[in-house]
Amino acid sequence: MSLTPGIAFILYQIYRLALPSVIFGYALKVLSNRGVFGGNILPTWAAVLGSLFFLPIITAIRIIIKDFDDRRQAAKLGARLARRIDGKAIGNIDLLATLRRLWDTGYIADGFINHVGEGDPVVNLRILWSDMIFTVWPEHIKTILATDFPNYEKGKRFQYSMSSVLGSGVFNSDGDMWNLNAGIPYPHNATYVPPNSAIPQAKRANEFATAFAQAQEVISSRERYGWIWPLTEIFEDKTKKPMKIVRAYLDPIIQDAIAKNNAAPKNESKEKSESHVEEGETLIDHLINITSGE
Repeated sequence: MSLTPGIAFILYQIYRLALPSVIFGYALKVLSNRGVFGGNILPTWAAVLGSLFFLPIITAIRIIIKDFDDRRQAAKLGARLARRIDGKAIGNIDLLATLRRLWDTGYIADGFINHVGEGDPVVNLRILWSDMIFTVWPEHIKTILATDFPNYEKGKRFQYSMSSVLGSGVFNSDGDMWNLNAGIPYPHNATYVPPNSAIPQAKRANEFATAFAQAQEVISSRERYGWIWPLTEIFEDKTKKPMKIVRAYLDPIIQDAIAKNNAAPKNESKEKSESHVEEGETLIDHLINITSGE
């Protein structure tokens, strides 16, 4: 039985944050008992208090150091940092709440556009001290998505939040893995089935489309919570149910394609080529031909 994203997140944070605090408090007590503090024995309550203050102090120091390093790197490149939006609550929690409300009841970019109307097309919402850059400048978008795409890696946090739906394919990979996936041509052979058709295939296809849309909505929602998104999925992975339907639809197709490929006569003279597409070959057929397994 696998842990839910929320439980895994809480256990990791206990290990990463709480454990050092406990060790710090214990170390204070041990050093006190050994007379390091001039022979004065440190009360237990003082050691506990030291543990409680250790975490926020260290966190604040890390934030300050990162902020200093960001400014130094920007100055080194002759650039400037994106203008930060300062909310009314600590960690811009009020901005996060507004974004969530508008996500549920408004339209795309609601809540953002109000912050870029002051002559600055790029801003940093800085949710819970984590940078969240938002831009509406066409040249920025062109650079990120086209002309300098490899330089804008998705990163581990993004990949983790998307992996339960997108796996490690072209939409959720960086570097060599992205180059491999992006270089595979997509054959466009598919039989059109009217959406209102009564045939079983149409019903299954509609179920697949609905489930996949639900899964995409979940992972899109995760990004709007920032790095704390696992706390919204403590009791379940919200992509699990829709992706079960998606996999139930895709797995038999993949298995049939593998069986078909294994049963087909092998032409030793024809080398596998990512750029070569056989007549009538579908995307699944092509992927099976140039790879092995699933």
